[in-house]
Amino acid sequence: MSRTALLRSTVALAAVAVTAVTLSGCSAPAGSTTNTSAAKDPTSLTLALVPSQDQAGLVDTAKPLTDMLTKALKMPVTGVVSKDYQAAVEAMGAGQAQIGFLPSLQLWQASDRYGASVVLQTERNGNITYPAQFMTNNPDKYCTGKPVERDDKLFCNGTDALTGPAGLSSIKKVRGAKVAVLGPGSPAGYIYPILALKNAGLNTDSDIQQIPVTANDASVLAVYNGDAEVG
Repeated sequence: MSRTALLRSTVALAAVAVTAVTLSGCSAPAGSTTNTSAAKDPTSLTLALVPSQDQAGLVDTAKPLTDMLTKALKMPVTGVVSKDYQAAVEAMGAGQAQIGFLPSLQLWQASDRYGASVVLQTERNGNITYPAQFMTNNPDKYCTGKPVERDDKLFCNGTDALTGPAGLSSIKKVRGAKVAVLGPGSPAGYIYPILALKNAGLNTDSDIQQIPVTANDASVLAVYNGDAEVG
């Protein structure tokens, strides 16, 4: 299965804006004590990474970043793959990782629970937000016009602008469908989509059949393979 074929078999039908991922850092676990007036300077750092698609290749993908940080900070910086964003937060709280890429909810949790601070804000194409998109394998049902292609992907209902909100009126048509959703800790994969469905008047417990998936790529595959109509 080629990536292009997969992407062209799913269509983005609606989008809502989500705050982009931030790079956050913790100095020491909450509640920790020390006999010195200041925390001991670290001799190495661990960066918690969360896979959005290829877990096996994520550490290699992040290597230019960890190499750059190693050179700039003059200490080893190593990337490790966490199971999900929540696991990355807890790794930072336990001192197993000092840096993490976190979305808005987990950033707040890391800050509130463990004193994490924002170090960098992700920017994509000049934007500090990105669209959380609904996708479907049934464009005849959800698209008001012919899907348009952009970057080897298909979009309809104005979602090709990649800004959001767009196409939200089509969400009501999701009633009765199977919908792939990530875990409750995912802003783009659960929190914002579920909120959008509720704002459209749908009961997300009874009006849709939730199909749990573990990652963004699993959501795409669920729609592509027909296990879910919307993701």
